[in-house]
Amino acid sequence: MIFPGLLALALVAPPPLHDWFPHPPLPTELLVLPFEGDPRRGMLLESLAGLCARHALDHGPGPLVWEYLGHTDYLRWYLAFVAAHHPKLRPMTLDLALRDLVARGIVKGYLLYRYDASDRPLHSTGRHDESANVATSLAGLLGGAVVSEDLEPLAKAAGLKLLADCRPRAPATRRPATRAR
Repeated sequence: MIFPGLLALALVAPPPLHDWFPHPPLPTELLVLPFEGDPRRGMLLESLAGLCARHALDHGPGPLVWEYLGHTDYLRWYLAFVAAHHPKLRPMTLDLALRDLVARGIVKGYLLYRYDASDRPLHSTGRHDESANVATSLAGLLGGAVVSEDLEPLAKAAGLKLLADCRPRAPATRRPATRAR
C-alpha cells in the first residue's frame, strides 16, 4: 500500500523549485512596447527585457519589459497579471525604452554584433556569423544591450558606450584556441 501514500503526498506537497531557478520580485511597472517585427530590433528589445529582469534579481522590484504580440493568450495573461498586481503601465517605443533604461542605470552600454543576413533557415546547421550568440552570452554579465551594426547609431544617440565589439569574437572569425602547456 505504498502507492496510495505516495499519491497522497504528491497531491499535498508540490515539488520544490530548483535553487538555480530565479525568483524575481514582482515589477513595480511594466514598460509596454509594441511588437518588433524586425529581428535586429527584436534582439535589442529582448536584451532590454533581460537586463530589467537581471536588475530586479540583483536590486529588487523595478521595471520589466512587456512586448505586446497581439496573441490572445498572451493578452489574457497580461490582463490577469495587471489586474492581480497593479503595476504602473508605461506604453512606449523601443527607442524611448532604451533611453529610459539608460537614464535609470539599468543599461550600462552596448555589445555590437553583425546581423546574419544569410538565407540559412533559423536554427539550422551551416556556416553563419555567430557574433549575435557571443553578444547575448555577454550581455547579462556586462550589463549591455545587444545591438546590431545598423542600430549602433540608436545606441550612441541614447548615450551608450561600446562595452564589447563581438564581431571579431565570433568562433568563425577568431583564432583557434591553443592548449595550455
